[in-house]
Amino acid sequence: MTSTKLRRAFGSAAVAALIGFSLFAAPSSASAAPSDCPRGYVCVYDADGDRVWYSQGGLSGKIGPFPGGGTVYNNGWPDPGADHVKYTVTRSDRSTYTVCLHYPGDDTPVQGAIPNNGFIGPISWVAAC
Repeated sequence: MTSTKLRRAFGSAAVAALIGFSLFAAPSSASAAPSDCPRGYVCVYDADGDRVWYSQGGLSGKIGPFPGGGTVYNNGWPDPGADHVKYTVTRSDRSTYTVCLHYPGDDTPVQGAIPNNGFIGPISWVAAC
């Protein structure tokens, strides 16, 4: 198999895996629709799929809780120094973890899940994950 065929096969498998992961990671009733999230923005959706926050900037505080969970979507542009979205998730048990989302088009996740009754914030644009 030539290297081009290998790259195509690997690329297709990676895209399929990412789509499968995105479907698993996001709450089933929420989907961050790019048509609902302006290009260049980060958008936050509740479990019903309603956009509850969006900005071209960041968020210094927290938003939530999200009964039933929610979704964060990075619809940013490629921009060295500020095209990835990094945010902190606080679960209902008060434990935290950090998520970093890439911009659309670089074959990496642009959407992240918010757990049931979770909070998110702060949110910031960063150079890389």
